[in-house]
Amino acid sequence: MVDKEHYWELNRENIKPLRGGRNVHAINHVFSGNMLPIAEAHLKFESDLKLAEASDDPVDICLKYVSWFDEQYPSGKTSHLNRILTTMINKFGYMKKYTNDERMMKLWFKLADNSTTTSPDAFLERAFIAGCFRRLSAFYVRWAEFREIVGDIDGARNILQRGRDCFAEPLSLLNDASDALEMRQIQASLVNHTVDHLDEYEPRRIALGGISGIGPNATAPPLRLSSKVASGLSNGKNITTSTENSNKFYVFEDNEFCCDKNLLVPQDFGDSLAHIQLVENTNEPTKWKDARIENLENVGRQQAATFAVFDETSVYEPRENIFKISGVLAVVDKVLFLTYAPIFDLLMI
Repeated sequence: MVDKEHYWELNRENIKPLRGGRNVHAINHVFSGNMLPIAEAHLKFESDLKLAEASDDPVDICLKYVSWFDEQYPSGKTSHLNRILTTMINKFGYMKKYTNDERMMKLWFKLADNSTTTSPDAFLERAFIAGCFRRLSAFYVRWAEFREIVGDIDGARNILQRGRDCFAEPLSLLNDASDALEMRQIQASLVNHTVDHLDEYEPRRIALGGISGIGPNATAPPLRLSSKVASGLSNGKNITTSTENSNKFYVFEDNEFCCDKNLLVPQDFGDSLAHIQLVENTNEPTKWKDARIENLENVGRQQAATFAVFDETSVYEPRENIFKISGVLAVVDKVLFLTYAPIFDLLMI
């Protein structure tokens, strides 16, 4: 049999968490068989409501009843609690003396948290329109949290800025909430960037033994598909692994006789690609006839140019003609000669 002190563990899935936490002893007492019927809770509410109406501080009586209801019904009883909170707010929530009262603000928050059919943002918007809690920074911080939960980040920023515009106090609470909001957004963007980076497709390298050759000699293709997965060695060979524990390796030494064929030119294309010696900066380049390149077009002798070179002497007239014209101008007017002689030179050109 389970000890009474551990009843909360057996029913933890049926317990609705609270922002301020729950009393373990009260939970064990309720789940041990001492839960009151919901009808008695309504009778107690009607009795406390009459006391609140006659009291000078009805909000205090309302808060005590809500705390008692949370302890008696760990599962929440949301539908019943919402009707009770709505009745409390309609009776006392719009009183002028409670427009900036933190205790009344807790009742509004409780109603917003327990709402199942209406957005929590709608309740706080209603309170703001009614002129409630405009000078309390905690009201805007909690309102911004509701916006952030639904993904409305810009809306959360606007709510915090609205608190500054209304001169809510303390201002440091709004500033700290804004900094925390931006920091969470930076962290979220970094996480999303990391996830997107990991999801990017990375081409897989293909092992040499898994490359499909081309041609009768199974030559390695010049263009290889990176999406192809290595399937093992060619010709059905299996990869042999060493059973020794040592990690020795050997450096490859090419002691075979070098063939005179150019291995850089694929042999499957025949001799049409020629057999050219790939040597750079050589003083004795390979001759065309030694390269076995056939069917070269014979250019023949160089043909005469189809254009003539410009000759200045054939265009300019003799200089004595220019001086004769200039001399005539000099007889008429010396000033005219000095002024227009260069112009006639240009005209003659």
